[in-house]
Amino acid sequence: MFKFHIYTHGSCFAAFLLLLLLTACNKKPDLPDLEEFTRADREKLGEFIEWEMTNDGVYAILPQTPPYDTLYWYVQTLYNQATSVIRRDQQSPSNNRWNQLRSWDVSIIDSDEKTAFALPGGNLYLSTGLLESLEKEYELYYFLAFEASLMHEDFLLKRLVREYNAITLRNVVSGSAPANSTTLDIIAEELPMLVFETETVESIDRETVKTICQTSVYNRVGIAPFILNSDNEEAAWLAARKSYNGRAEHLQSIEIDGGFDCGNFKGDGQYAKFVLGFLEN
Repeated sequence: MFKFHIYTHGSCFAAFLLLLLLTACNKKPDLPDLEEFTRADREKLGEFIEWEMTNDGVYAILPQTPPYDTLYWYVQTLYNQATSVIRRDQQSPSNNRWNQLRSWDVSIIDSDEKTAFALPGGNLYLSTGLLESLEKEYELYYFLAFEASLMHEDFLLKRLVREYNAITLRNVVSGSAPANSTTLDIIAEELPMLVFETETVESIDRETVKTICQTSVYNRVGIAPFILNSDNEEAAWLAARKSYNGRAEHLQSIEIDGGFDCGNFKGDGQYAKFVLGFLEN
């Protein structure tokens, strides 16, 4: 019955509809600001991811019982040292710091895959394949400092947001149904494989060197033997954290503020005793 008489002003009406369409298409969805993800939120996100990993059996984790308890003690001790300044988090506002009563735990994956990754909140996963590819303490210390720096300096959070969007992560933290059909199970499985491009890895390296120098006397170039070994060219860790030419020289040239200076200590045989000795048995 009803007819719209637009013959006279048809071109104007069409232009109006086009304008509405373009406005709707160009309007950006309201996304939570990254700053809304507090340290407490990131710790909670990490706990959810770890719960999923544990209950779904995503990885075969070595038990923290004999004979592996000594291996865990050694790696955990180094990780505690590498993260000591980060965990104190004195540069952040007092109402947005890491929980000082919460430990950053290490889990060791029983796998030939050479991988390492931190969850939001600081818990760390390392594979036996990666540990067996290293020879000295300073090499392991680099990996520990790198993954902690990647997590602490928001690189990991930003990468998660880019992959799954902020609404999904916010829903996970709040306990709501994940957005866009992205499940926590998928995040748990894919997190170790998220790719960080070369430019980002360079930025993380700068933070890693600062962490190494502030917390130890270890040589800052612990990654060099790993990337120079042709056996590691297909390593999952390098596929996810893209390396770059002249990396060792770049690490040596980074200047550290605050009067900190890296040492040249590479190890005293403890790595062979407490890591390789146990994994070879």
